[in-house]
Order: sequence, then C-alpha cells, then structure tokens
Amino acid sequence: MVTTLPAEKRQISLEHLKKTDLKKLGNSILSLMNLSGVDTGRATHYNTKEEIEKARSDLHRAVFMLDRTIYGCLFCLPGVNDYSKQKAVSALLAQPRNADPSLFDNNVERQIVEYLITSISQPNRIINLFVGCTSFVKKNQKGEIIKEGLNINNARTRTFAFQFILNAPNLELWAVKYRGKLEMVLTHMWGIKTIGVLRKILVSKSPSKLTVDDKSGLEKYILSYVYGDDDKATKVLQCVSFILGRRVSLTLPTLKAFEQAKKDPKKLALLPLEIAEGLATTFHPELSKADLLKLTKGKMTAKKKRLVQKTAKKAGVKIDFDPMKAPMVDLYIYAMEMGWTKEIGKALRSKAQKSATALPFRYETVGILVDDSNSSSGSLEQKRKPLAVTLATRDMLSYVGKKSVIAYTSGRDFKVGSVIHPLGDTALADGFLSLIEQGVDAVFVISDGYENAPAGRFSEVLSLLKKVDCCTPIYHINPVASAESGKGVRVLDESIPVMPISQPEQIALTIFKAMLQTDPKSGIIGLVNSVLPAIEKKKELKEGGDAK
Repeated sequence: MVTTLPAEKRQISLEHLKKTDLKKLGNSILSLMNLSGVDTGRATHYNTKEEIEKARSDLHRAVFMLDRTIYGCLFCLPGVNDYSKQKAVSALLAQPRNADPSLFDNNVERQIVEYLITSISQPNRIINLFVGCTSFVKKNQKGEIIKEGLNINNARTRTFAFQFILNAPNLELWAVKYRGKLEMVLTHMWGIKTIGVLRKILVSKSPSKLTVDDKSGLEKYILSYVYGDDDKATKVLQCVSFILGRRVSLTLPTLKAFEQAKKDPKKLALLPLEIAEGLATTFHPELSKADLLKLTKGKMTAKKKRLVQKTAKKAGVKIDFDPMKAPMVDLYIYAMEMGWTKEIGKALRSKAQKSATALPFRYETVGILVDDSNSSSGSLEQKRKPLAVTLATRDMLSYVGKKSVIAYTSGRDFKVGSVIHPLGDTALADGFLSLIEQGVDAVFVISDGYENAPAGRFSEVLSLLKKVDCCTPIYHINPVASAESGKGVRVLDESIPVMPISQPEQIALTIFKAMLQTDPKSGIIGLVNSVLPAIEKKKELKEGGDAK
C-alpha cells in the first residue's frame, strides 16, 4: 500500500522543537498516554461526558500541534484502546500537513495511519471510524435535529476508506451486517453523482450486459482499490451491488441466505444472530427467542456465545462458551452478572499468570492495596467495569512476586480470583500502612484516586514515611472506565507514577512514562524507535501473507 520506511530516518533529530517545546511536549504526551488506554467518550463516576470531551480535546490538540508524527506514534503503543485510535486517525486525516512541524514526511504518516486502522480490534469500530468522517443529521435525546460527523472527504481519506472496506476479508458479511453504514460511507466518499452512476450499473444492469464505459467506471471507482485476482474482484463488485440495493441474481452464500431467509426461516441458521433477529422480527414473527438461538448458535463467535448466555438461559437453550477465549475483565463482568464457575476461576488464574510474565518487573514480596469502595462500581454507563478492571489487575499483580500481600480499603479479606462487592468510602491510609509494616518490596495501589475518608489521607501518610527514609517503591494503578477531566486521570500524590488502565496488560506503558518524566528527549526518541520497527514488521508480515 505504501513504501517501506527509509533506513536514514532511523537517525532521529528533534531540532525542529525548541527546548521549551520538548518539555511541554513530554508533559503533554504523558497526559495523553494516561488518556489513550482508558478513554471511551463515556461518563465516569465523577465526571460528565462533556467534561471528559473537553479534557480529551485539549490533550490531543496539544500534542498534535507540536508534532503530528509523534502524535501518531503515541497511539501505536501497546495498550492504547480502539476509541483513542479512532480519534487519532480522524485527526490525522482531517488536518492537511501543509507546513505543520513533523519529525517525518507524509509517507511515514500514511504508514502510521494504516497501522492504527489495522490494529483496531473490531470491524464495526473501523466502519464507525469512516462513518465519523461523513456528514449526517440525527436526533438528540431532546428530539432536536443536530449535525454529526467531521465531513472529511480529502483524497487520503477516500483512499484509506476504499482500500480498507473493499479489501476487507469479511466484506461479504460486512455487506449484510453493516450495509446501512457502508452505504453512508461510500455515498460520502464517492459523492451523490458518482454513486448514482455506480448504482445504475451495479443494481439495475446484469453483469453480462455491461458496456465498455460501465466497465471503465467500475475499474476507476472500485477495482483500482482492490488487491487480488478476478475472482476477488467479482466478489467485491457483488458485495458493493448488494450494499447499494441489488437483491437479485446473488451468488455469494451470505448474500443469498439473507434474501432466502425472508421466505425460508431455516436459512436464518446461515446468518449471525443479530442479522437473523432483524429478519425474524419482520418476516417470521412466529419464531421464539429460543428458536432463533437454536438456529444461529452454529454461526456465533466465541464472544457472541458469552454475551448471549443470560438470554439463552432465560430461553432454556444451552450454548457453551470457552472462558479461555475471553479477556480477564470481560470474564469478571460475566461472573458478576451470571455467577461464578470453576472454569471461569481456572481461566482467570491462567490468564493472570500469563499476563504477569510479560511485565518488566519482579519482586520477592509484592503488596497490593485494593480500593473496593462504592466508587469502584463505576457509572450508570459502565456498571461493573472499573471493579472488573480492579479485580483482574489484582490477580495479575499477585503473580509478579514470589509472595503477595493484599489489603482492601473496606478492611475485608478476599482470595485472589474472587468477586467482591463494593462497600463504604475510600480510606487508603490504613491499608497502605499495614502493607508497609509487613515489609513488602513494592506497593501497588489500585484506586480511582478519589479519597473521601478525611482522616489520614494517603499523601499525608506518604509524606511522613519519607521523613523516616521509607524507600519502598509505590505505584498507583487507576482502573478508570473512561477518561477523567483535568489532566486525564486522578492522582494520589504527584511523586507517585500513576498508571491508568482499562485492561491489566496496559501496565507495560509505564516504561515510556518513566523515560518521559526523567528525560523528555530520550523518551520521545524511545517512543518513535519502538513504534516504527513494529510498523515495518507488521507491513512485512502482511506483504508476505499477500504474496502467498
């Protein structure tokens, strides 16, 4: 898609940034790094959606305006979530380079954008990224008509949209499942006039009756973006024709099943549950929820099987799912909703041990202070998520030492690999002192950072310990379910590094944070030098796979 990164670019110079800008950039990157792993655009227990939007916009703008390539590299780090990647790609596509200061040229930026898009974990989020580039109107909660979308339609954005959509491995499924969104994106990128011509060619005409001009138009607007043989080109054209409205002479299995299922309910078994549900509601209202689950369970992904457990239980349908295929946080949320099983416990222990081995630190005895106060229950939008992150992180950290000592702010006691229920206020000081007294080699505090028990606040106790030469390393892990206002996340003490996470594995990002705090220049160079080889490696693997 783009050329390889030139070797001479390995010599990184930051001369285009003044010393004051370097320090400012380092601080901004630290704050944005805190945000990038946890931002979801949703409210938290303490902050509204509007407050979070303001915090996000300020941080993204600060880094972007100082150097857009460094900005893009930041979001290529492991642990950055899909929502943050979507925001970064949108910013890079929306703003032309012009005379913007940047470490590398446009070619490298294209590779960064490609890397970010391909690393987004779910296809609907990639599609939503391009939907966000369109312009449309919708009703808000008050029933008012409002404009949405960034209205981006430059050549770079069109190229990325066409390449990623038309070459998607699951385009046939996408064409059915996301046909409305895809039509919106293609209409925006091609324009009303062009899509009208393409609709006439692909929907109204038989493939055997296309003229030379018709074929030329399809080559220019569609096939020039498609990588593969004639068979793939034929499939892509049929998928696009389906998206634009064609419902006859379909040969691809999923497209055929979609149309046939309108008359024959047995064909619903060939479609994902969410598609089958929509068709059943309109064409087969006599089918019960149990009937649908039985029909479609053979097409369910491992994630879908987990998500439908509650519905399946009510319908009396048994659908097995493998806990080993679910992330730790999702498993805890599931256990809180559906109940604990030995299989879940076994999967969580295995995953915690495996995640711990990837962390860049080990201790003889590790102390873990768990905030199990009421605020760990999260917000109405993300109930249980912060607590699930807390528990998963607790489990993982318990394996970074030969021995682990765990204290809870509520004063209760729980075993590793167990669900707890939030209780009381956030009182960190007592638990913190008890861990220090037991001679642990490091303390990890898992808390949202909001202390609401006034006596003996954490920072005051820490200050006293420093006066008696206590040198135990202390780390603050903030299991936020979204961004926070202000600097992005809440800190307990300015002298303690804070690690905001939405998945336990994101702790590894602290390596870069430590570098940026002590030496911004080295930290920025280290950031770029870690990201660019990863981009090259992924590109080489992709090209090797395409060649085969």
